[in-house]
Amino acid sequence: MKLEGFGDTEKMDRFTFRESMTKTREVKGTLAAFGIKSNNEIFSSYDIRPLGRSFSLNVSNVSIKSILNRVIRESDTKFWLVDLDGPDRKDLLLKL
Repeated sequence: MKLEGFGDTEKMDRFTFRESMTKTREVKGTLAAFGIKSNNEIFSSYDIRPLGRSFSLNVSNVSIKSILNRVIRESDTKFWLVDLDGPDRKDLLLKL
């Protein structure tokens, strides 16, 4: 899946980044088609820390995987995880 546009991430914390990504039109539509909801929660203080000191991202027509890999390469964030959670595996968990 490609996002038409995603950006303005300067000084964005990890939680807000996850929220922004899962609320894009493309992601919301795909999740809805499969009956999946995004489960963006703050699990620890790590989630409200910035992605990186000087990290900024503004892209268009790029896959989600490419965006997440770029975050890992260019920011202080060093991992990403996508999983389906919950009793029916209908909760999307995106963790940075």
